[in-house]
Amino acid sequence: MSASRKRPAEPAKANETKFVVGMYCGAAYHDWAFAGVGGCEVVRLYDVERDMCRLAKLFFDRLSGRGDVVRQLDIRAESVGELVTDVESAVPHADQAWVHVNAGLPCNDGSGANPRRDPSRLMEHVATFFLVIQRMRARFGKVTWFAENVPCGAFMTTMKALFPECAHEVVDSANFSGEQRKRAYFASPEFDLTKLNSLTGGCTVEEWFHLDPAVGPYEMRSGSSGSKETAVWHGVARPAPTLTSNGLLARNVRTGEEWRVPTEAMGSLRGLAALPPTQQPSISARRAAAARAVSGAVSREIAFQLGAFSRD
Repeated sequence: MSASRKRPAEPAKANETKFVVGMYCGAAYHDWAFAGVGGCEVVRLYDVERDMCRLAKLFFDRLSGRGDVVRQLDIRAESVGELVTDVESAVPHADQAWVHVNAGLPCNDGSGANPRRDPSRLMEHVATFFLVIQRMRARFGKVTWFAENVPCGAFMTTMKALFPECAHEVVDSANFSGEQRKRAYFASPEFDLTKLNSLTGGCTVEEWFHLDPAVGPYEMRSGSSGSKETAVWHGVARPAPTLTSNGLLARNVRTGEEWRVPTEAMGSLRGLAALPPTQQPSISARRAAAARAVSGAVSREIAFQLGAFSRD
């Protein structure tokens, strides 16, 4: 959380535990905030990508000692029963439990900026998420949920149709990260998503990746912005146009050196824990982890509100 943002006073701890389940968890950046809130226990983290699960396991195990909560799962409609059964095995007193489902739905399936987008695939993920929530509501005592994606039509329209009672908000992530991108957030009505508009802590690419202007100057462009010959480069004294799995290309104007950021040795992301060391480097997975990490401030706000809930 940015030092410039004054955190509200901690609420009184609720008497019961909220068990947190993360879907499409990435590298667990999106879920780690919940482990730091009194009364919340992260019991399961799922992702469909092997690299992301491996990275999440390393990251979560190092910080919490609970890397065993990370599971690779084929999250499709026909797998929902398997997922709910697995959650039940991790949640004591399932018939009385309060479960929070936290989802970072895959944005590349429907992003309007992605020429290879497949909105039907994104809608399949959203529909599966809906089935998970319905099954959870039928099985557990109380369920809250939260989901994020870029505000593409397929995601927004489908979420509003499936969850007509939900709270939703579209926020510019440049307000609290180093990426300038509109993101759509949806949640069960217990959450006040309007508070996302007051998040602060945005920064430039130069600040986020600690680029020394005295060694530069530096420029950047999206890794998916066309051919090298026609690409438009921008100064780094502004937020990044994207930090998706396509990556952000940077170059030193003086030396001509080019690279993708974040690199394997990038250190730490603004306001978040450093990525864990790994013996099997996966730069692509780490870029994807960084893309999801821009929601770190959002996750902390949601986790804070979740910790403030009472059962009544």
